Amino acid sequence: MRTHPLVTLLVAALFAGASGAAECPGSLLGELTEGPVRALALHAGHLYIGSGATLLTYSLADQNPVRTSAVQLHGLVLDITPSAGHLYVAAADAGVEILDLADPGQPVPLSRIPATSYVGSVAVSGPRAYLLDSGTGLRIFDVTSPSAPAQLGAWVTSLYLNEVEVSGSYAFVTAQAPEYIRGLVIVDVSDPGAPVQISYSGTGSGSGPRDLAVAGSLVYVAASGPGLVVLDVSNPQNPVLVGQYSQHAVSDVALVGDRAFVVGWTGFRVLDVADPSNPVEIGTLPAAVGERVAATAGLAAAGAWASVGVELLDVSVPATPVSIWSFDAPGPVAGVAISGASVFLASGNEGLRVVDASDPSNPAEIGALAFPLPSYLSDILVDAGRAYVADEGLRIIDVSNPADPVPISALTLGGNADRLAKAGTRVYVFTSDAGLRIVDVANPAAPVEVGFYVPAGYPRDLAANGMIVVLGTSLDVRVLDATDPAAPVLRSTIDVPGTTSVAMNGSLLAITSVFSSSPHLDLVDLSDPSFPLTLDSRAFGGSSSPGARLSMTSTRLAIRDPNEGLFLFDIVDPSRPFEVGRYDSPGYGSDVAMAGDLVVSGNGDAGISLLSASGMSACWLFSDGFETGDTSYWTVTEP
Repeated sequence: MRTHPLVTLLVAALFAGASGAAECPGSLLGELTEGPVRALALHAGHLYIGSGATLLTYSLADQNPVRTSAVQLHGLVLDITPSAGHLYVAAADAGVEILDLADPGQPVPLSRIPATSYVGSVAVSGPRAYLLDSGTGLRIFDVTSPSAPAQLGAWVTSLYLNEVEVSGSYAFVTAQAPEYIRGLVIVDVSDPGAPVQISYSGTGSGSGPRDLAVAGSLVYVAASGPGLVVLDVSNPQNPVLVGQYSQHAVSDVALVGDRAFVVGWTGFRVLDVADPSNPVEIGTLPAAVGERVAATAGLAAAGAWASVGVELLDVSVPATPVSIWSFDAPGPVAGVAISGASVFLASGNEGLRVVDASDPSNPAEIGALAFPLPSYLSDILVDAGRAYVADEGLRIIDVSNPADPVPISALTLGGNADRLAKAGTRVYVFTSDAGLRIVDVANPAAPVEVGFYVPAGYPRDLAANGMIVVLGTSLDVRVLDATDPAAPVLRSTIDVPGTTSVAMNGSLLAITSVFSSSPHLDLVDLSDPSFPLTLDSRAFGGSSSPGARLSMTSTRLAIRDPNEGLFLFDIVDPSRPFEVGRYDSPGYGSDVAMAGDLVVSGNGDAGISLLSASGMSACWLFSDGFETGDTSYWTVTEP
């Protein structure tokens, strides 16, 4: 037997397509990747903001911020470290992105260090970069040539690591152990090929230490509940507590001279640390709450990931910090719906957002509607010019003019609403603690609850087709007949433990589940709701996290996995579905919607990706319907 070169190439490509190893060219149309703020830096007269998966740059000339750049990165921006003409950005599961700062107002992507799992922090000292990767621990890279970083070594640990700073021969890391021990770990990195932990110091109880700053032989630890903890590390094998500020919880700290700028959920504060044994509060701005802070001479920036954005502060007079500018960050994307040329987003605490997708390559936000806290929008559907959104109940909004959403009504239910489905004049609401609530919306100005059903198990998702309602829970899938909404009847139960999402198109039901850490897809015929018929059941390449979401048409099924991106299946023959495309969207998968050729991936804090279904399918080798993705049908040899 001999191997044919062309056949070898075709089969290699088929294996790549079946495994999802390669993304489909031409699938991405456009993205909006701004979102909640998780990282800040002040450097060279510029403010750098990590907004979702976007790095924003503002010139601070005359303390009048002007945006000069917005760079879409491959993952959520979690940490920003300027060093020697470059920016090092911790970008979650995308690793560390290195950008050239030849022009500080125009960062240019240069290279990327892949993550083994999830990178949350990066520090740079001299020619070396130190990154915290949850899949490994502390990884050390030679960045003498930032365009070609090379790994030197790693300190492997099971600790949960938050932040890293490096001084001299030591890396200082805030950490939590699996047993919820919290504190400062010191690692000797004098030999970068063999870093060694030399000490651990507890920093008290609470939610755990977050950030830290190093000044000479002192380490200032933002220890959350215990406040700001000051440790003398002149003997790194035996750190000594020398002082503490415990009046307020502290999430982050920045040092400028003998001033410590700290931030938490009770506001921004300036501490005099000239005597580190006795930090003294000398200024405060309670309105500037948050989890991140950056500072330079005369200026500070405070921000947070949850519906706060960024405040730029004049701290030239430390006793009276003054806010001089603010940035309102977009909220996370929890739910997605498509209607016409508009994409509607349930955006958590930020309410409803509307995006014009008439040009998918250039999506633009055109409308918004916020609600008083603690409202948190978790799901959305749009039908006939009205948006139905889930928060602590059901809200109905007139979106006939997408640029100007107008509230119509709100209905409080027995629990917080999580997921929605609509059929006819009914909206079915799955709540976290009150089961299924059935709402008649024939009069949208006066919706009425007309029935309920409380299943066993934790609610995950629901779908509806006419009077048939399907509930996916952590225990199983329940098929209800809601012809009489006051008394829904259980028609059947489908034994799919660990259900994460359900979707219906006509009588076809799709179910995703995670059982024994294995993601699974089932396609079920519900022509007779009393006797569900499983047409296909298979594992797919998703993650073990229970957060997948589905969208289905008569020919396609889209799965947005929480960690592994977007999967697209051909379901023309639902007994033989096959994967036709995959896209690794940034962020955490939160929802997905399809309309025509448009697929919108909800990426949590990283906004949305607009994809072409046909573009994703184009990467598949054949189009005659024969392929199943089962490579056992193929051989690399010929007789």
